[in-house]
Amino acid sequence: MYYKYFLILLTSILFISSCKTKQLAIDGTKAYESKQYALATELLPKELSALKTTEERYNKTLMTARAFDAYNNPSDAVKWYEKTLEIKETGDILFEYALELKKNEDYKKAISVFEKILAEDKDLEPECRRHIEISQLAQVWMNEAQSAKAINLETINSSASDYGSYKLKNGTIIFTSDRTDATGDKKYTWTQEKFGDLYSTSKNGNNYEAPIKFSNLNTNYYEGTPCFTKDNNTMYFTRCGSDGIKNDYCSIYKSTFDGVNWSEAEKINLLHDSCNVGQPFLSPDNKILYFVSDEKGGFGGKDIYSVPITADGMGEVSNLGTYVNTESDEMFPTLDNTNTLYFSSTGHSGLGGLDIFRATKEKNIWKNIDNMRYPINSGADDFYLFMEKTKPSSVADTLLKSGYLSSSRKNGKGFDDIYSYELYLKNNFVLVVKVFAKKYENPEDSKSKVIDIELLKDAKVELSSELVKSLLTDEKGLAKFDLEKEKNYSIVATKNGYLKNTATTSTIGKIDASRNEIVIQVDIELEKIFSNKDIEISNIYYDLDKATLRPESFPALDTLLAIFKQNPDITVEIGSHTDSRGSDAYNLKLSQARAQSVVDYLITKGIETERLIAKGYGETKLLNNCGNDVKCTEEEHQRNRRTTFRVVGQKISIESKE
Repeated sequence: MYYKYFLILLTSILFISSCKTKQLAIDGTKAYESKQYALATELLPKELSALKTTEERYNKTLMTARAFDAYNNPSDAVKWYEKTLEIKETGDILFEYALELKKNEDYKKAISVFEKILAEDKDLEPECRRHIEISQLAQVWMNEAQSAKAINLETINSSASDYGSYKLKNGTIIFTSDRTDATGDKKYTWTQEKFGDLYSTSKNGNNYEAPIKFSNLNTNYYEGTPCFTKDNNTMYFTRCGSDGIKNDYCSIYKSTFDGVNWSEAEKINLLHDSCNVGQPFLSPDNKILYFVSDEKGGFGGKDIYSVPITADGMGEVSNLGTYVNTESDEMFPTLDNTNTLYFSSTGHSGLGGLDIFRATKEKNIWKNIDNMRYPINSGADDFYLFMEKTKPSSVADTLLKSGYLSSSRKNGKGFDDIYSYELYLKNNFVLVVKVFAKKYENPEDSKSKVIDIELLKDAKVELSSELVKSLLTDEKGLAKFDLEKEKNYSIVATKNGYLKNTATTSTIGKIDASRNEIVIQVDIELEKIFSNKDIEISNIYYDLDKATLRPESFPALDTLLAIFKQNPDITVEIGSHTDSRGSDAYNLKLSQARAQSVVDYLITKGIETERLIAKGYGETKLLNNCGNDVKCTEEEHQRNRRTTFRVVGQKISIESKE
């Protein structure tokens, strides 16, 4: 009996638990029971017309559906499940039907069937909800996968199974194939394909050359899933079967290259002789060998293991643990140059058949399991991801990742095909500008308590780089813009009754390989204009008893200058205040002169005279009780000596421009 993935779900040979080819069955039922599924799908439909009872027709129709499923033909399996359900509907068969719909990528219908089961059978609720969730995600992922593609390598693939591609440093691809010219005449009774051999091909221009058999290592039985050391002179691979042994298991073999030929393969003893071991892959530093086995004591049907390679041979074998391995099957481990682990699983939530997942290592534990999504995964069986490139070579390089994967997806050339995988960097930058102001307990009094923020609707947001775009904010105070890569932008926000404010943003150096859409949020606060509000300008200094501005005042005044330039339509009163020392008349005259000094400075910087009003208040607006003849500290008197500005006029017209 030959395996092609556990539980009749998959299509490529992993293990052989008996290496004796069975004689073909004489009827459909016997063909199915002996796992001769290619033959069963031919015979079973022909036998239905002779059946007399409903129960017989039901059983054989269901067997036909399951045979097509095992033969990895989900489109025909769906049809036969529907015929089965027309005869009799049960929750278990509905569940099998929904799974088949997933494999056929009919996720919308699969969800409706899972929801129907959910309403009728609470025992299946956890599984149904899990499949509903991943089916919903599958639809989203298929719609989002615009920057990635999987391309069938037609010049490599045949009408049989081709899979497990490994790329050498000279560009040669080594892979497994069950094509008709494979060594020997033995065939899998499951599919009537020949036993797999190792093949090689190289790229010639844009296409690959016709594959040829690789090395002298192929036998009448199965050889496949090779991996190589960094120098490409040592190879590990899976071999299943030999002459004269009734119960033969798959094992990992090792061979070395002397520059001309590969040495006779040597079996690597890792676990017990009564289990299958295969699908080797080396860590980037060549110090750890990862592999798959159905050894008893694991977490499921097949688990992934690792073993360190020491100077004395192989070290102690370790199971990768419960984050990676499940109660079902985990297979085809590979690693990229960043030490990310890729593997295939029927136990983690997938898009249909076998899906490819990735994991990263934290404190010697493999965890953070992620589905690799569409188009790496599909409703069919997807496995053996060889990641060749993991990051762009420069900012100008739009090819982010590339590699090879194997799949039995629709419209392929054979049972399993090899695909090239390309992920292009298509970052779309979106700018979200939020415009807001302080919300006061008393909206008309700037001296009242600030209780929250107020999102400003219909504020004008102007974005400029080479071109200028303008939008009005929505009810949530938001305006959204599309940005270009590697550019700087300035932003101006304006609204009647508020001081204009500005901000900047940039997309330079913000490429993110993990996302197609990059959202940049900029918050801009606008200062509300109150008729009763004086805004104090700190760090304005004058000579003693004079109106002459000292140089230390210029930085603060330049900040005020920026407000004028940002708000070209405001008229401002510059106020100057003194303490109570000196006569009232003297203080009034001094403060007027000081206010005029600030106005004169702003005029020299280009601010129009008509936008400025100088107003001296002397000691008429003290901020504390330090009036005439009141004894106060110097700090208390200093509190009253200040320069302020107050907006007394504004003319702003806000409109949205595309």
